[in-house]
Amino acid sequence: MHIKKQTPFIFLFLSVLSLTISPSFAALDSTLDSYIIVLKNNAITNDISNDYGLHKTHDYKHALNGMAVMATTDQINKVKNDNRVLFIQQDGLVEITTQPLPTGINRVDAELNPLSKIDGIDERVDIDIAILDTGISLHPDLNVVGGINFVTSDRNDWDDRHGHGTHVSGTAAGLDNDIGVVGVAPGARLFAVKVLGDGGGGTFASLVAGIDWITSQSEIIDVVNVSLGGFGSDDGNCGLTNGDAVHLAICNSVAKGVVYSVAAGNSFRDASSFIPASYDEVITVSAIADFDGLSGGRGSPTCRSDVDDTFADFSNFGKDVDIAAPGVCIFSTYKGGVYTTLSGTSMSAPHVTGATALYIFQNGKPLDKAGTETVKNGLINLSTPQRDPDGFIEDPDSFSERLLNAASSIDTPTPPPPPPIDTIPPTATIIAPIDGSIVSGMITITVVASDDIGIQRVDVFIDGKQKRSLTTAPYEVKWQTKSSHLTTAEIIAIAYDAAGNSAPDSVTITLNN
Repeated sequence: MHIKKQTPFIFLFLSVLSLTISPSFAALDSTLDSYIIVLKNNAITNDISNDYGLHKTHDYKHALNGMAVMATTDQINKVKNDNRVLFIQQDGLVEITTQPLPTGINRVDAELNPLSKIDGIDERVDIDIAILDTGISLHPDLNVVGGINFVTSDRNDWDDRHGHGTHVSGTAAGLDNDIGVVGVAPGARLFAVKVLGDGGGGTFASLVAGIDWITSQSEIIDVVNVSLGGFGSDDGNCGLTNGDAVHLAICNSVAKGVVYSVAAGNSFRDASSFIPASYDEVITVSAIADFDGLSGGRGSPTCRSDVDDTFADFSNFGKDVDIAAPGVCIFSTYKGGVYTTLSGTSMSAPHVTGATALYIFQNGKPLDKAGTETVKNGLINLSTPQRDPDGFIEDPDSFSERLLNAASSIDTPTPPPPPPIDTIPPTATIIAPIDGSIVSGMITITVVASDDIGIQRVDVFIDGKQKRSLTTAPYEVKWQTKSSHLTTAEIIAIAYDAAGNSAPDSVTITLNN
């Protein structure tokens, strides 16, 4: 067990404005700090908090067993030696970095998916999406069915007074009606999981609390949009090696069949140094610039300078990125019942969230990690190859993630390649009678045949006339030599494989009758 000393940060992947991030968690006073304590499965949080006089701020029961506490360094130094503790992680700040058919919806062809039914009539997709963000503002273009707040003590105050969570909600699931915008999965039920405050800030402790709640609702919630992130990496061990509570929580949530769509980040850097984007268990989404909803690179820049149908000039990249989607100048719902245009991988991720919802609606809800991998691979298989004429260019790395294509949610498996053409002939050997031998009366002709794939048949000829065709071993033919009036006989055996390749063998014998 260890304490992870490096203070992590999480921020919303909104726009590409550079904001100052505080170096440590704001303590209640000079002696208290916030920590996440992850316990072994049989430990009880109340026992630990009571034993050491810790002030709990969050209790985790579903995505992991643990709690967030306010404590002094002396208290934590004592707790870390308790054998009930798995690891302790110092908390960190989370902050932002900044019904026409929206161009992004058009670019990924969501309106062509028969499940979306995008036709201006409000027919809602029967699926449940959680938005892990700043909350969601009630909006006439969104189907918000509930939520929870982990930023303050009022769990019912999940209203979005920042605007970010409401914006990503519209891209994922805006209603198909006669106002505003439409989402990829129109009218899907939205749950606001508020882990970031009104200024766009929060803590890892709140984030883990949100994931914990989502995991408790895993039988209801199908997919989660995570348009935020922080500095860190994937240890390949669900956070157990590097003491990452967020990673452990997501691993356990995915194990319950919950799919996470995550923004890659806006630093134009390798996503491997950002979490949760670097986690293998999530779908990590980069951004492209698209200004007209069409392929071909002919759209003119609108809200910001970039080049149509190219990799967005702010998006993170690398081998951890699974798929790309539009993320520049995305028009969507906003707080206060209005609409606005924003840019960032925060805006690309909800396109994939909506497509994931459609895929699950078509193919069924995953029940475990393997099921979430099937969803992830299905979305990738259905997407457009990056170098396709309908793809995009200028990806700065050699890992060519595909561009989301939401036109279909039916993943037709690629048929296996045909077997290679068999050109290798079989072998055939007559082992009885022996060439040159003298025989009389009834004899047994025995042939040994083999092939790298399989013998189809062995034909046996005596003096040019077929005696028998044998399809199973042992390849044996009985012959009464007295039936021949000749003094010699030639026996020929020809072995065939399934491809029609053949190999002969022959012996000549003397008949003494």
